[in-house]
Amino acid sequence: MTSVNSLMMETSKPGLLKDSQKYKNYLVLFLIFTGFLIRLLMLKSLPYGLNQDEASSGYDAFALLTKGIDRNGVSFPVLFVSWGSGQNALMAYLAMPFIALFGLNEVALRLPNAIFSSITLIYFWLYVKKTRDEKIAITSLLFLVFCPWHVMISRWALESNLLPCFLMIGAYYTALAEEDVKKFIPAAIAFGLALYTYGTAFFLLPVFLVVAVIKLRKKVLSVPFFVALACFLLLAAPITICNLINMTGGESVKILGMTLPKLTQPRQNATSVFSGEGVIGIIKNYGKLFHIVVLQSDPDGKLYKSLGMFGGGIFYFFGLPCAIYGLFDSFKNKKSHPLEWVMTVWLICSFLCAGFIDGNVNRLNMCWIPLIYFAAVGFSLVFYKAGRFRGLPFFVFMISVLAFGISYVTLLGINDCGEYYQGLGDAIRYCAEDKDAKIFISNDVNQPYVFALFYTKEDPEYYLATAEYENPNVPDVQVKSYGRFVFGKDYKDADYLILRSDKTEGREVVARFKSFAVCKGKVEIT
Repeated sequence: MTSVNSLMMETSKPGLLKDSQKYKNYLVLFLIFTGFLIRLLMLKSLPYGLNQDEASSGYDAFALLTKGIDRNGVSFPVLFVSWGSGQNALMAYLAMPFIALFGLNEVALRLPNAIFSSITLIYFWLYVKKTRDEKIAITSLLFLVFCPWHVMISRWALESNLLPCFLMIGAYYTALAEEDVKKFIPAAIAFGLALYTYGTAFFLLPVFLVVAVIKLRKKVLSVPFFVALACFLLLAAPITICNLINMTGGESVKILGMTLPKLTQPRQNATSVFSGEGVIGIIKNYGKLFHIVVLQSDPDGKLYKSLGMFGGGIFYFFGLPCAIYGLFDSFKNKKSHPLEWVMTVWLICSFLCAGFIDGNVNRLNMCWIPLIYFAAVGFSLVFYKAGRFRGLPFFVFMISVLAFGISYVTLLGINDCGEYYQGLGDAIRYCAEDKDAKIFISNDVNQPYVFALFYTKEDPEYYLATAEYENPNVPDVQVKSYGRFVFGKDYKDADYLILRSDKTEGREVVARFKSFAVCKGKVEIT
C-alpha cells in the first residue's frame, strides 16, 4: 500500500507542477493583455484634447506624408525644427502609417507610443525573469502594468516618451549579450534609435555604453560586436552630425534624401546647463530631481503636480521606499543576480546625467524605468516575505491603483488640468466650417497656430506661403497669423474668437466646447 501511495504521489507531481506553470503563464498573459488594454483603449478621449507638442509632431507627420516637407518646409528631417529649437522626429515617422490608415487624429497620433509602451511591458517582464525569478517577474510586471508614470506616457504622444521604451529594449539585449554575443546587435539598434527619441539620450548613452563595454570586455573582440558597433554608428551618425552642425553654427545639410536642419538654437541649450548657468545650474537641476523623486510631483508641470504622490505620482507613495529596499537587496545579493548590473548602471548613469538637464518628469524620463525596476523588485520581496499577510501589501497596491485611476480619468477626461486644451479642437472645427470666416485663437493657448494646422489638416505649402511670424529667429518662434487664422492679441477684425470659457465675459457666445468657447468677433477691444 505504501509503495502504491508513493507511486501515485510521484506520478502526480509533474502534473501539479505543469498546472502551476500553466497558471503562471496564464497570469502573465492576463497581465500583459490588461496592460495593452489600459494603454490602447480610449486614446481619443483620455486624455481629452491635445498637448501642443503632440499637435506639433502630428501635423509635421501629416505634412511629410502629404507633401514630403514639415511645416518649416524641411524635407524628411532627422530632427524637426518645430518651434525653432528642435523636436525629435522618430515618433512622427512611426505615426505616419497610422495617419495614412486612419487620418490625422488623436488615435493615429498616439498609437506609436501606446504600442511601444505596451511592448516595453514584455521586455520588462523578460528582464526581471532573467535577473530574478518568475514569481518576482510576475509581481514586477503587475507593478509596471499599473504604474502611473508608465500609463501616462503610453497615452501621451510626446516624442520623448519613446525614449524609455528603446532604452528598455536595449538594456534587455545588453544583459543577454553576456551569454550570447549576438545580442549586441539588437541592443545597438535599439540604442541607435533611442537617439532619435529625445536629446537626453546623448547624455546617458555614452556613459552607459562605455561602462557596458568595460563590463563585457571579454566579448567585444568578436564579429557580432563589430557588426553591432557598425549598426549603432550608422544609426547615430545623422542625428549626431545634425547636433554638431547646430552646436558649431553650421548650415543645413542634405544626405541621402534626409535633411540635417539648422535650428534657431541647439536643443541642448534650451534644456540643459549649456544655457550658461554652470555649477549653479547643476545644483538647481539636482534640486529638481530630488523634488520629483521624493515628492513624486513636478515643480514645473501641471500634470504631475496635480496628480501628486497620493494621486499616483510616478510610482505611488510606497514606490521610493520599495526602490530603496530593492536596491539594498541588489547590492547585498549581487552574486545571486549577476545580470542586474545593467539596471544598476542605467540608474546610476541617469542620475549622474540628470545634473546636466533642466529637469521635469518628462525630460528626466531616462531615470524612471530603472527606478521603477528596483521599486517593483522591492515591492515583490515585501509581498512574498509577508507570507499569510501578503494580502495587506496587495490591498494597499490596489487601493492606490484605484486612486490613480480616478484621479487620471477625472483630471484628463472630465476636468481640465491645462495640459491638453480640452475642447479646442472641436472649437476650431466648428469655426472652420465657415469657409470665409476669419478666426482668432487666444494666446492663452501655447502655440495656438499648430492646433489650427492640426485640426484643419492645412496644406503645409499654403501655411508656408501665408504665415507671418512675430519673432522668426528665436528658440520659441511665435506665429502671428496664417491664411484666415490670427493669434496673439490682434483680433478686432476676426469673425470668430476662440477663447477660454472663463474669458468670455461681455461677449456673445455662439458655442461652447469643454474649456473653450466660440464668440462672435468684429467687436472693438476694450
